[in-house]
Order: sequence, then C-alpha cells, then structure tokens
Amino acid sequence: MDWAKRMQRDCNALENELAARKRGVEGDFRFGAATGASGVAPVLSRRLAERMPQLRQTVSIHDPQVILEALRAREIDISLTYLDDATGEFDGHLLYQERLFLFRSTREPQPAKIAWENIGDLSLCILPEALQGAARSRLIQNANPAITTNAVEVLAAHVATGNFAAILPQSYACYLAHIPDLRATALAGPDTQIRIGFVTLTGGLRTDPGLNLFETTHEPAFERVVENVLFAHREFCK
Repeated sequence: MDWAKRMQRDCNALENELAARKRGVEGDFRFGAATGASGVAPVLSRRLAERMPQLRQTVSIHDPQVILEALRAREIDISLTYLDDATGEFDGHLLYQERLFLFRSTREPQPAKIAWENIGDLSLCILPEALQGAARSRLIQNANPAITTNAVEVLAAHVATGNFAAILPQSYACYLAHIPDLRATALAGPDTQIRIGFVTLTGGLRTDPGLNLFETTHEPAFERVVENVLFAHREFCK
C-alpha cells in the first residue's frame, strides 16, 4: 500500500513538473505552413498557445518551396508542408495524406476519375503553390496554356464562371464550396497523392514547442478537424 502511494506521488510530481515546464517556456517560435495546409495550421497554433501560453508565435503561410528555403535559412523553426518536396537535410513526420481532384462548375455528369493525359482539352486556372513539385511538373506537361494565380480567391472566381477548371488537393473544396454546381473528380495516375507533415531541419522536432505540436496531433479534437477538412469534397463527387 505504501509502495502504491509513493508511485502515485511520483506520478503526480512528474505531471506537475511537465505542466510547469510547458507554462514556463518562453521566447519566440516561428511556425511555417504550406498554402495547402492552411486549413490545419491554425488548429495546431491555437493548441500550442493553450499548452505554452508564454511562447510568442509567428505563423507564416507560403509556397512550399519558400517554406523549405526559410527552414534552410533558419527563419522558421518548424513547418507543416509537403513531405515529398523535403529531402536531404530535413526531418519529416507524416500527419495525413490528400488526393488531387479536378474541380469545375458544371451540371453535366462527371466521371469518377480522370487521368493526367485527359486534362489537355480543359481550360485551367492553376494555383501552383497548392501542388507539390512532381504534380506541378505533370500539370505543365499535360495542360493547355492556362491562367496562373497565387490567390485562391482569383482561382475560385474563374472556376465559378464554368469556363475554367482547377486541379487542387481535396481540402481546397472548403474554399470552393460556395460555387454553384461544383463537381469534384479524382485525378488518377502517378503523383496524385500528397503527403503532408511536419518538416524541420535535422533534430528540429525535439524542441519543447516541437514535442508539444507532435502531441497535439494525437488529440481527438485535432483528428476531427483534419477529417472535416479532408472530407469536405465528398458532397461534390456526383
């Protein structure tokens, strides 16, 4: 009985120490996210602020290549971005996966899938920063001359006309949901899956903020948000 009480006291002391450590961590933390992960990044930032209220956060949303360059220059500490673009000096940890879809506004029945080689006849509006490197290359190889933008609002306006389509990760359905007669068709073939996760310079996840971000990803609230973002496209697959 005394042994059990001592164990309980030790566990309570450890929990109190960890809680105090989290509350006491101060300084600056620079978190970067790829544009395609902008729906999930705020959830992580909010939860980190709750866990470590003394920490000053800066959250930046950029093109995936800009994020990697910022990591190399040590201008950000941890990023949420495309794992397949991060090689060499980076550490990565997978959080979730997405698939590329063709979004368009039409009342015509759409196929369940479409291949890269079949998009050549479509007028596209392209948001390059929403795509990983390999998918960008395939899009350039197979697409007609297109409108390119760095603003999802501009892309949505073109898709809404019914004259343009867009190839985007499935989570972008959240940005296009207001468009009448929106349809989503899964892209088939290579380079149609996107792996998103934490990317840092080697060893970067082993900091106090990094470990707390990692813990947050295992919480039910985070999992629910990711599911809501990733499943938003389903109502448009008709």
